[in-house]
Amino acid sequence: MMERNLKLSISVLCCLLLFNSCAAQSAPDRKAPRKQVVVVLDKSKSVTYDSKAAVIKTWLKRKFLDVYGEAKDVFQYSTIYINDQTRVFPAPVNFTARCLYPEPATRLEEMELTKWKAKKNKWLNKHVDSLYNQIMMPPNGKRTDIYSMFEAVQNVQKSNGPWEEITVLVFSDMVHTASGDFKQLTIENAYAKGRDACAKLVRQMRIAKGNTANLRFHIYTPDNMSNTHIVNLFWKGFFAEWGITESQYQFQS
Repeated sequence: MMERNLKLSISVLCCLLLFNSCAAQSAPDRKAPRKQVVVVLDKSKSVTYDSKAAVIKTWLKRKFLDVYGEAKDVFQYSTIYINDQTRVFPAPVNFTARCLYPEPATRLEEMELTKWKAKKNKWLNKHVDSLYNQIMMPPNGKRTDIYSMFEAVQNVQKSNGPWEEITVLVFSDMVHTASGDFKQLTIENAYAKGRDACAKLVRQMRIAKGNTANLRFHIYTPDNMSNTHIVNLFWKGFFAEWGITESQYQFQS
């Protein structure tokens, strides 16, 4: 009888160990970030936001909360500066405090989750304030290589992925001055010139087609932007050539 009970106990123990092993293997890796914000700051002299200062911080914070508001683990955002020496390999900024109790089962765990959320919100507020201050700083760039933004975004896609969604917040007039693409731009030729500009970047292997479904562009235009409709037509053509649908980008003034 004792021998039988011992065999039964060993059998139950083996089943428990096997179950725990399978559960551990099938548990999702919560450390893998799935969404990210990329902030693009154009610091050329034509880009200022003085008349929009009252609403920019609120808009920026809302966009961050849209992406990270429900996050219950580590996450990151990236910043791209469009200036005379644009870096196309932006370094991410990481929130590294792990949430130990994303699904609390006790009152104590609920309290720990509340503390973690407060830490996350403090971190988000700090970085939104910092980004806002950078947006409002006087610009000093002499030329704008706006195309480098797309190179940088695709490099973000390749880093620490895969990404379910990348929200790109662009503070720029979207006027590229590093080449002649925007010279003699008219309402009749803007769309075609945009498509040609994108096709040229693809040929030069600065950007690639086929990996754009997870991108969302929100372009916040600056003070005193001229020829807005023509510029928008150029980018409508550019995005169409790249494979970005009209639902994946919007201009906000």
